[in-house]
Amino acid sequence: NMADFANELLKITAEQKGPMRGKKPPPKRQREDHVIDVDIMEQPFPLPRCFGSRDFLEKNPPMVAVVEKSLILDMGPTARQQELTQDLTAM
Repeated sequence: NMADFANELLKITAEQKGPMRGKKPPPKRQREDHVIDVDIMEQPFPLPRCFGSRDFLEKNPPMVAVVEKSLILDMGPTARQQELTQDLTAM
């Protein structure tokens, strides 16, 4: 009978969703975090000359390729925000 079959399936799914009794979860492994000493990495380095020129961006304004500009302008606000977030996260 289909009603009995449906009831049997409901019982089986209810038993599977219930908590497992008598069986403990395996112990979690300790994570090994490697410590990076950032003071060693912070060595002085020369900056390009453009950083010393106060009017560099006025003389050489940043430009975006036409193809890239059209792709950006065709994006919706949500997609544009996600791209910006990904770009900033990468920096």
